[in-house]
Amino acid sequence: MSIYDKINDFLRLKSLSNNETTITSYRSILKKLANYLETHNKKLEEITVEDIVDFLHTISRNSRRQYYTVIKQFLTYIGRGDIVLKLPKIRDIPRNPRALPIEKVLGGIAQLVKAYVCNCDPTLSSKLGVDMDKCIEAHMTYKECSRLARDIVIVWLSLALALRRGELLRIRVGDIDTDKCIARIHRLKTRSNPEIQEMEIPGNLCLFIKHYIQRYGKNKNDKLVDISPYMVEIIIHRFGEMIDHPEMTHHMLRHTILTHLAKAGLGLLELMKYAHHVNPSNTMKYINITMKDIIPRIRDKIREIGEIKAK
Repeated sequence: MSIYDKINDFLRLKSLSNNETTITSYRSILKKLANYLETHNKKLEEITVEDIVDFLHTISRNSRRQYYTVIKQFLTYIGRGDIVLKLPKIRDIPRNPRALPIEKVLGGIAQLVKAYVCNCDPTLSSKLGVDMDKCIEAHMTYKECSRLARDIVIVWLSLALALRRGELLRIRVGDIDTDKCIARIHRLKTRSNPEIQEMEIPGNLCLFIKHYIQRYGKNKNDKLVDISPYMVEIIIHRFGEMIDHPEMTHHMLRHTILTHLAKAGLGLLELMKYAHHVNPSNTMKYINITMKDIIPRIRDKIREIGEIKAK
């Protein structure tokens, strides 16, 4: 019996004592769990406490309690009470350290770009600095070069501009000025009255996007990447596996770049503006900095104080 059959049996049982709205909510939650397990090649019989906690980390903190309750009921129904007993209380589930090593992420992007240039368009080699003598065929499991180019744009642009997934999917070709390397981002979580923020696109990324638009026949009103939110997560998961971080989600790219900028010395107000946050507490959630990161800067400042000389 597949996981979907078990979900349907569970929902039929719950429908005897719950209204249609509740059942719809249960179905949505359990479908997301099933999709997550399929994406990570996990069978329902083999899942562990860590798998459930990792799944809950992909859910917004405001919704986790509801997901937690429904999943516990479902696991009890299918006879996985051993997991239910070991699950930590929802308030004890730690915040997931979402920032990834920036070097690994950039290295993965470079590897995809190199594979694209070598296998799809060698004319980009001099512009993007790819050595054709060291060409690779890695990651050309892609049947179409257009899909590889699309995935590069998704990962690279999301990282560079700290984009939310919805912001990425709202970008149209007309929002990108490849001559001035400017992107107009619709910065708002809701669809009403979106605020447009102009952001500079780094040079090589701007060049690649221009190539992507021209080569694959994108029109001004077309979406830059016309795929579903779920497909974005599949692409990011595939990229995460390539850089040895299979737990990677799209939102981790946002955490990664903001943490990198914070370590580089940007202040809280600057990060708030870049991330388009209103509340500084939201920005603080994205910054994973330890004492090890700030001690060198503190040491330099203290040394400056110690070297003051009387005039």
